[in-house]
Amino acid sequence: MNVFGGAPYGYRYISRHEGDGQARYEIIEEEASVVQQVFGWVGRDGISIGEVRRRLHDQGVKTKTGKDWWDRTTIWAMLKNPAYKGFAAFGKTRVGIRASKERLSKLQTEEKTLSAEQSEQAQLRVVIDRLEEFRKQIAEGLDGLDWHARREVIRLLVKRVEIDRNEVRVIYKVSPPPFVSSPASGACLQDCWR
Repeated sequence: MNVFGGAPYGYRYISRHEGDGQARYEIIEEEASVVQQVFGWVGRDGISIGEVRRRLHDQGVKTKTGKDWWDRTTIWAMLKNPAYKGFAAFGKTRVGIRASKERLSKLQTEEKTLSAEQSEQAQLRVVIDRLEEFRKQIAEGLDGLDWHARREVIRLLVKRVEIDRNEVRVIYKVSPPPFVSSPASGACLQDCWR
């Protein structure tokens, strides 16, 4: 349904022909004050729609079609009509300003999240590349050593080797990072399964 198809109470519809190519609502001040009064009664005073109906009748306010008594559904429709919120638009498929702002906010949050994830992945890739380069350097260095020198390097790095039926467990000696409490022996253990 087109919200410009019939002007709600408090407005007069200006067609494209009358409005120089742009359809719009024009406020009828006398009716607009009634609309404000209805919203005040319900929103501020918390009265029922039945009481709004009675008050409008007692004040002699006629409906848009000239009836003395207001239907409850007419008052309810007035309270729910987007024209009174400033969101009237051609067709129901148009998105209001609030929905657009919410969508924009959601997209900005998603962009920040994706950007943070991409940054973390790039940093992780740098660390992995450095570790891979370090591993290659160690492997090349060990290849150039004789058997006795290799054995000494392994003794410096490895605390012990545990052999099980299904796995070999190598426990390395690793110096603790600075400012971190360490075991009394002064060395941490790191496990590696193969």
